Amino acid sequence: MSTLYVGLDVHRATIVIAVAEEGRNGEVRPYGTIEYTTGNIEKLMRRLAKQGQDLHFCYEAGCCGYGFPAGSFPSGCSKQAYG
Repeated sequence: MSTLYVGLDVHRATIVIAVAEEGRNGEVRPYGTIEYTTGNIEKLMRRLAKQGQDLHFCYEAGCCGYGFPAGSFPSGCSKQAYG
């Protein structure tokens, strides 16, 4: 199974998302921006999980990111917060 790396830049009102394919030459691309609501976060996680890849998340844990609802991540994925 391949791996998809997901970066979340958490702001007060929005979350900017980027994804990177597995491997040294994996493609890195912007995925989009969503409004920072629990419903939108859960929808994003469900959409990414449907792709059937192992998911690895990294998100900013600054003043906005610490409140990120960690329970929104799909079960079995890895996650790492950076401040």
